[in-house]
Amino acid sequence: MAVPAWELDDFDAVDELLASIGVTAAERDWRRRAACRGHDTAAFFPLRGEPIDDARAMCRACPVRVECLEYALDESGDPLGVWGGTSQRQRRAARRHGWSAAELIAKLDARQYSEAEK
Repeated sequence: MAVPAWELDDFDAVDELLASIGVTAAERDWRRRAACRGHDTAAFFPLRGEPIDDARAMCRACPVRVECLEYALDESGDPLGVWGGTSQRQRRAARRHGWSAAELIAKLDARQYSEAEK
């Protein structure tokens, strides 16, 4: 299920809502700097079984990858889609093991590097 683009790009409304529930400006700012901002959301919210390689590639180059993944790991419940280059399954595993966002990213990046060396 794709998230409508207007929901992601209406930052004034989103900022106002988040501020009203106590989310600081610094905590909200990472979304404005995300590499995915303005891109088609379908790549980040694929249907079951669809590849997420394009989303992961964009996330690997994103300056706020850790903040994005921290958001997803901190959310009550687990947000659908790709966050910080991770799948829901990877985020559940990180929670089970007690890994931080930075630790999970390091593990995934190391695994990708070692697979590329084969």
